[in-house]
Amino acid sequence: MTEIRKEIERLIALNYAEQWVPNHIAFQQILERHGDRIIAGLIECLPDEDAEVRQLAAGLLGEAGERAEPAVHELTLRLTDEDRSVVVAAMFALKRLAPFAQSAIPALRVILTNSREPYFQIVAAATIGKIAPENPDCIPILVAALDDPNSLNRATGCEFLGERRHSAVLNTMKLFNDPDFLVRFAASKAYSKFTGDWMHAVAVCVAMLKDDNKTNRAMATACLLSIRHYIRDHLDLLTMAIEDTQGETRVNLEELLIELRSN
Repeated sequence: MTEIRKEIERLIALNYAEQWVPNHIAFQQILERHGDRIIAGLIECLPDEDAEVRQLAAGLLGEAGERAEPAVHELTLRLTDEDRSVVVAAMFALKRLAPFAQSAIPALRVILTNSREPYFQIVAAATIGKIAPENPDCIPILVAALDDPNSLNRATGCEFLGERRHSAVLNTMKLFNDPDFLVRFAASKAYSKFTGDWMHAVAVCVAMLKDDNKTNRAMATACLLSIRHYIRDHLDLLTMAIEDTQGETRVNLEELLIELRSN
């Protein structure tokens, strides 16, 4: 068992213990301990018999930047992996390695044509679009995802359209009233990236911050914090929300406002 595989097993054990370490932090920790050996070690783990090891190895390679260029071939092979999570992790890694991943496009095109796997199609479209921005096949897939009955697919389509900053992102406006909060947020975030106006994205989150469900309020807080660097001009919406609330919700909103203003 290699040193890098042992590191991956340690991270998997932490996940099971609900002590999840984000991939970007995990990569830096392993890099500090093992230096340049990390890339070869992660590549060696990509065909591992354990799907969780393969998935995490791909995810960590996605955090490696240009030093992970040697992993492109093995990541491309993972696009036909029997485990769905490994396929997705490999696509996201190739997306991060876009300048070096031209050779992965044929395999990604196969996924793009598989209408039985709409989420795979959406991620493949985003990955190809990052590798070859001029490709004409990607935007239609992402726009079509906005009408998918699955809320995850709708939200993912919004997210990737926002990344492209293509005029097609205006199609996300029809999801501003989607029944799923995360879809509404993804749609407003995509629109805001294109227009530079973040007021609607903030308003979507503020409305959810007053929801009766504690989990929904927590999601809204996380979403607001994720766009904190764009929304300084719209914090008055949160101030007004505080005036309309009482008790624990009011305290939480006040603490959130302080945190947003502090950065």
